[in-house]
Amino acid sequence: MGLDGKVVVIVKLTTDFAAVCCCILRWYILRKQTRNTTGNLLSHFLLAFSILCEITATIQSTTVLLAGDRYIKEHGIAAGQLYLLNEQVLKVTFFAHLFYYLAECVLKAAYLAFYADLYSRIQTKRRLAIWIATSIWASSYVSAFLLLFTYCSPFERNWKPDGKDPRCPVLFNVTAFFVLAGANILSDIAILVVPLLIIGAMRLGRTEKISLVLVFSIGMMSIAASVFRAGIVGHRFITANHTWDTVWVWMLWSHAEMFFGVLAFTLPSFRYIFLRGMNKVAATSRQLGYGSRISATRSRNKSQKLQSTVELESTSSKSPGRDGVLVQTTVTLKEESRAHMFQSESQTDLTGVDDARQRAVPYEWRIDSAERSPL
Repeated sequence: MGLDGKVVVIVKLTTDFAAVCCCILRWYILRKQTRNTTGNLLSHFLLAFSILCEITATIQSTTVLLAGDRYIKEHGIAAGQLYLLNEQVLKVTFFAHLFYYLAECVLKAAYLAFYADLYSRIQTKRRLAIWIATSIWASSYVSAFLLLFTYCSPFERNWKPDGKDPRCPVLFNVTAFFVLAGANILSDIAILVVPLLIIGAMRLGRTEKISLVLVFSIGMMSIAASVFRAGIVGHRFITANHTWDTVWVWMLWSHAEMFFGVLAFTLPSFRYIFLRGMNKVAATSRQLGYGSRISATRSRNKSQKLQSTVELESTSSKSPGRDGVLVQTTVTLKEESRAHMFQSESQTDLTGVDDARQRAVPYEWRIDSAERSPL
């Protein structure tokens, strides 16, 4: 697989950090909303608790993975495989998986609480789906935890196997593994069907329904991770391949399943931020467009006003010449008309700019003509 303990630890810590960020961001969005129901708040509390359980499992598994890497580096791969059956390693691994199953159980409870809150707003017979999904979830995880605590007796044999009971430790037992994986996948499918029924009953546009379906379909990635883990790890258990490589793959895909579940749960809340950002962009665009139209209107009004006040001032003077009288006429364009000649034709109002060029000396045209005096 090309894996080692350090790679798995890095992936687990990175995705745990991302899950915490998603949880905090969702809480921020809930505080901004005007309507926070009990079901919505309960679902967020369960989400936070499931992430806390997953972080606990990550801390425990990290100690095992890093210790295994150090032991393999110091004593070789063959001795490292024997170290996997060490009592302390088995004990920490067992409780790490116990917290992982608890995190999965609580996360799906958060889904159910959220769906129950949505169904309370809809008058439909499809509410039966939430009760069916809850029943499947409860029966699946009650069976899973009973199996974990009672399959291997006494309980300490899960990390102190004597080699006589093939059911111990329970984590490496083929039958127990497939029962736990099957119950997990069945509850995933039951919970995934519920939002699809809710979307069909809600009065939404086609685009909104399609976007919600795509968001909730991310839960399919969680199911895919569960199926992939069951196939790969189950095959290794059948062939008695209880190695560190199997543990790395097992922990990696278990964590991927949990992360995709958290992501699918929190993404619908991010729609609030997306819509808020789009509204701000639209409002800014409208303000800019409205301001440009006002500026253009003012510019045109001032332009018309200037055009109506254009005046010409002319003066004439006469002086005697050899052939008669020389008439000199001067035509002056006033300063306010001169400002109009520098007026910009763009949508930006520039008439208020104090530019020295707009206060230039008025234009003058001089016309000389000669008039003959009467004989």
